[in-house]
Amino acid sequence: MDIKKVLDEKLAGNRFISLFDKEKNILRYVNKESGQGVDLDLNVLKPRFENSSSDATEEIAYYIKTSLVASSQSIKLASNLNQIFPVIRSSSFPRENSKGIQFVIKEHTSETSIYYVLDLGKSYQLIDQLLLSEAGLTLERLHEYAMTNLESIKFSYKMDTVAGNQFYFVNQNDGFDASRILMSSFLNEMISEFHGSMVVSIPHQDVLIICDIQNDYGYNVLAEMNMKFFANGYIPITALSFVYEEKELKPIFIMK
Repeated sequence: MDIKKVLDEKLAGNRFISLFDKEKNILRYVNKESGQGVDLDLNVLKPRFENSSSDATEEIAYYIKTSLVASSQSIKLASNLNQIFPVIRSSSFPRENSKGIQFVIKEHTSETSIYYVLDLGKSYQLIDQLLLSEAGLTLERLHEYAMTNLESIKFSYKMDTVAGNQFYFVNQNDGFDASRILMSSFLNEMISEFHGSMVVSIPHQDVLIICDIQNDYGYNVLAEMNMKFFANGYIPITALSFVYEEKELKPIFIMK
């Protein structure tokens, strides 16, 4: 399937332009009015398009439309402080918009960074330095608002046990599942009940996996799980996992 051709056809008539980086195989759609863009890593998305029906292209086209239409709206942070949230992105994620304005970013790990968004309901807009300046906020204050808002959202998780290892899945599909890796109170509460090593994974935006690893087989299961989630996520983050100890996240590479 020619993903670019299919998406271009579905988005025809909208005020977007498409840019294609052949070397990196990155497809980018930009809103002509706002300059905001959406990047699609075709290397990651290709298996999903090949292994599913046309629904996959419909979903991603809808995601692009809602994201880029929302980006053209006039937004004021100061009057929407309760709608600010943190999102986790790969360290390779773009650090500025198409106008060259830097996004507001807080470093997280060697693999990930924290970006900030204004939740617009069906979509959200990444907060850049211009919006931050207009609101008269500092990065520290923005982060405080974002974390307070994130922690105010109720969520649940499911558990599964494989060969003595326990796996917990946070999958609310609210756009902030991976962000919950930032909730230290939640992580500390979980680890207090664990019997083995606590390993955390955020393969894509809409899932957080927390594992009580008690034997080597658990690491193998997690590695396979991560690759599957990473390949199927619209906004992939990292296929690596993190050991959580002494209140710190340390990236690990699981050898099979």
